[in-house]
Amino acid sequence: MPVGGEAGRGKTASVSQAAVACHEAGGTAAMGSCEADVRAPYRPFIEALGQLVAAAPPELLHAHVERHGSWLLPLAPGLAPRVEHLPPAIPIDPAAARLLLFAAASDFLAALRVADAVALFLSALHGPRPAEWRAG
Repeated sequence: MPVGGEAGRGKTASVSQAAVACHEAGGTAAMGSCEADVRAPYRPFIEALGQLVAAAPPELLHAHVERHGSWLLPLAPGLAPRVEHLPPAIPIDPAAARLLLFAAASDFLAALRVADAVALFLSALHGPRPAEWRAG
């Protein structure tokens, strides 16, 4: 559910309270955010997926790596120390690599959801301005 509004209205605090409530109810909650002046691609996802990888059962991580190899690694660098013998990424076209990354992330979240109730909270999402879309 998107939460929007002006800066300073308590959106992040409300989302944080929802994450705590999810955790207290026995679910798994993860939160990621970004700052307007910090340009770090996918930062909210990296933060949140990092928390989920750290909390995931080893057997779930191993099964995920069997299906997707190391494609989740750019969004979840904490996966490497949790899974032995992580296969190296195969050099491919960047657009195809991005699709494999997104598929791996989607499958990881789906696998977690089957194992447990999961809530993913992403706060203060910012994207490029229209002029920057053409620059890349």
